[in-house]
Amino acid sequence: MRDARGVRSWKRAGRVRRVGVAIAMTGCASGSSSSSDEIGRGGTGLTSVAVGQLSSAAPTVEVRNEASVSESSVPGALRTVWNVMPNVFERLQIEMNYIDAGAGVIGNGNFRPRRLGGRSLSTFLECGSGLTGPYADAYAVRMSLLVQLSPAPEGRTLVRTSIDAYAEDRAVNSRPIHCTSKGTLERQIGEMIGQLLPA
Repeated sequence: MRDARGVRSWKRAGRVRRVGVAIAMTGCASGSSSSSDEIGRGGTGLTSVAVGQLSSAAPTVEVRNEASVSESSVPGALRTVWNVMPNVFERLQIEMNYIDAGAGVIGNGNFRPRRLGGRSLSTFLECGSGLTGPYADAYAVRMSLLVQLSPAPEGRTLVRTSIDAYAEDRAVNSRPIHCTSKGTLERQIGEMIGQLLPA
């Protein structure tokens, strides 16, 4: 499915399982020192996304293939785009805790943001709303943001962004609410890449 901006998006459906890990990625994280020929040409790739049970003393993780995944391409060679990704995450104020150069995947599979790049979470996530306003801003949010890069025709780079998030009321012990992406963050990441690429 393509939206008005020509960005293809879809949801990956699958069963749910629980595991006692923090990041729903298989394989080992690695540094970004690989050569350009190695980036995005191996490894485990983009898989399902982590969701923590915020109220649990020993949180498990629900691994769901329900992440919002968008795909677009940017002008620039794969290696060049890969090199600017740390700056993209720095601008968003997200610590990178997963780097797999072989799979071309970079991001954070499990973090608790209050804002992203200085903007409220409701700018990016739809979690429902109540008397206190959008749950994305009022509730505790646990989120996953993973970006996968791969070569595209004509010297471009394909950017696949996987976003998943859950929100939970801090005041009561309730089931987390699954949030969906509004597409704003995916577009912002693409714009940031374009701004950071050398002229």
